[in-house]
Amino acid sequence: MLKKLLCIACAAALALGTMSLFVGCGGRQVEYDSDNFIADPDSEQIVKEKITINMFTMKASIQGQWEDMYLFQELERRTNIHVEFEEVGLEDVAQMKGLKWEDTENPTDAFFLGNQPYEIAQYSQLGALRELTGYDEYTGNTEQNLLELYAPNYSHWMEEYPEIERVTTQADGKIYSFARVALNAEGGEVATQYINKQWIENLNLASFGDTYVGESGLPETTEQFYNTLKAFKDYDANGNGNASDEVPIIAAMNDASLHFLSSAFGFVGTGIEIDNRETILDDSGSEIPNPNYNKIVWVPSTQEYREYVQYLNKLYTEGLMHDGLFTNNDTNLNSLGIQGRLGSFTSSGAYFVVGQERDDEYVALPPLVSEHNGTQMAWEYAPRFDPSALIIPKTTPYYREIIRWMDQLYALENESLQYRGEKDVHWREIDDMEPTYDPIRGEELKRWELIVPEGMDEIAFQATLTYQAGLGNAVFTTVDYDNSGDPYRMKMIEERQTYYPYLKRHLPQISHTAQELEEISALEDSINTYMKNNYGRFINGEQDPFNDATWEEFLNNMARFDYQSITQKYAVAYNRAFPDAPCANELQ
Repeated sequence: MLKKLLCIACAAALALGTMSLFVGCGGRQVEYDSDNFIADPDSEQIVKEKITINMFTMKASIQGQWEDMYLFQELERRTNIHVEFEEVGLEDVAQMKGLKWEDTENPTDAFFLGNQPYEIAQYSQLGALRELTGYDEYTGNTEQNLLELYAPNYSHWMEEYPEIERVTTQADGKIYSFARVALNAEGGEVATQYINKQWIENLNLASFGDTYVGESGLPETTEQFYNTLKAFKDYDANGNGNASDEVPIIAAMNDASLHFLSSAFGFVGTGIEIDNRETILDDSGSEIPNPNYNKIVWVPSTQEYREYVQYLNKLYTEGLMHDGLFTNNDTNLNSLGIQGRLGSFTSSGAYFVVGQERDDEYVALPPLVSEHNGTQMAWEYAPRFDPSALIIPKTTPYYREIIRWMDQLYALENESLQYRGEKDVHWREIDDMEPTYDPIRGEELKRWELIVPEGMDEIAFQATLTYQAGLGNAVFTTVDYDNSGDPYRMKMIEERQTYYPYLKRHLPQISHTAQELEEISALEDSINTYMKNNYGRFINGEQDPFNDATWEEFLNNMARFDYQSITQKYAVAYNRAFPDAPCANELQ
C-alpha cells in the first residue's frame, strides 16, 4: 500500500505550454489545455470547452445518481464542467477509498466529502495532495496562493472565521483541504435528548418536590432523572391501562443518549478528552478546584467515568433502559415511538421517532449535572468547521478548475441550492409567516416550503435536488435548515438551541503528523479493543463497577496498555495547535 501511495505522490510532468501532456504514475495520460481554463473568479464559467472531472464521494441510500441531482446539473450549466461521481455507500467508503488511492490507471481528480483528518495527514505527508496554500504551477505566480487566486468566496470566510484556517492547517503548516463551514449556530451539531413531559404530567411528578424534577418541571440531576425513569417503569405513565409496557429510556451503544449521560458526570466522551471544568463538587456538594483542569485525560481512568458506568449499570440492570441496548436499531426505536411507549430517547427531532401526532408530548431535556459535577455540558458531535469537504490528489492537472468549482459552493447566493433547489421551481416563500433575521446576510429571510410533487415523499424529493438530503449538513450553511417554515422543523431547531450554551467537543480540532498518527493508532487499537470488551460488561453486570477490586484491576490493565503515552501524544499536538494556551499536561 505504501509503495503504491508513494507512486501516486510522485511528481507529474507539467509542461507549461498551451497544450501539455500530463503524465502521472501508473500510465495515466491526460491531454491538458491550460488555455481552456478561465482564471477570472468573477466568471461563473470556469472552462471555455466542457471538460469532465471525476470525483469520489459517499452516498446515502435515499439518493439516486449524483450527476442527476439538480444542484450538480445547475453547476455544470454555469461552470461548463461535468462532474462524474464515483458514489460509494456509507458502509463501504473507507475500504473503497483505500482502493481508489491504489488505482493508478484511473485515479480520481478529487475526493468530495468525508475526508478524515488521519487521511489528510497521511496523504499530505506522502506528497500525494495538492497544497491549496501553494502556488499555481501553470502561471508561476508566487504572489498569491491558489486559494487567494481562485477561491474568493472561501477566502472570505477564512478571513471572517480564522478557526477555518486553524482546523485545516496540517502539522507542516500547510493547507490541503477545504473545510465544511457551518455558520448556522453558536456551535456545531448536537443531538437532542427528548423526554416525555406528558408522562411527567400524567404522574404528577412535580408535586413530589425535587425528587423527580427541578424548578424547570424537568429532571435536572442524574438522581432526578433516575427517579423519573423509575416512575415511568413502575406506573402507567402513558395511561393505556398497562403499567408494564413503558420503555423509560432507549439507547444504542455509542449513540448520543450515552454521550448525554456521560456529560452529566463531567466528560462528553469515553476516550481522550480535555477537561475544561475549572471546579468540581466535593462530597458535601461544595465547589473545589478541579485538579485535572485544562489537562488531556484518558476518561476511563477517571473517577467520573466509574460513576458514569455505575449509573448505566443501575439503569440497565433495573430494567429502566431498554434491554436491546447492545442490538438496538432504528426499527426498534421507531416502532416503540409510534406505539407511544418511549419515555426518553435521542434524535434530531422527536417526530422522526414518534410521529407528528405525538411530537408535542416530547421536549428537549437540558444537560444534567451529578453528585460531583455541577457543570452542564452537551456533546458537540460535529464542529462548526472541519477539514473534511474536499481534497485534490496531485495526480490531476485540473486542480485550478476544481478549486474554482468548489468555491461556488461557498457563495451566499448558492447556499440554498445545496438545500432546496431553485426558487419558485422547487420551493416557494411563505408570505403569511413572520420572517427571521439572518445576521450573516444582515437581512430578514422569509420562511419557505418545498414544492413537493404529488405522491412523493419530501425527503425523497429533496434527494433529487441535492446531496444534503441523506448526508446531513451541506458544505456551506448559514441558517438552520435554511429557514424552513415547516412547524415540526421549527420546533426541532428551537429545541436544539437548548444545548448551544453548553456545547463541548471531546477535543478541539488538532492536526497530527503522520508519525504521530501511526503511533497513536497502534496504542489506541490495543486499548480500544480492551475497552470494547469491558464497557458493555460493566453495564450489563457481568463485571461489577461497584466492586473496588474489580475496578482496580480494570485501571491496572488500562495502564499496561499505556494510556499515559496516548495522552502525552495528544498533548504535544494540542500545544502545537494552541501555543498561546497550552494544555497543562507535563510533557516528557
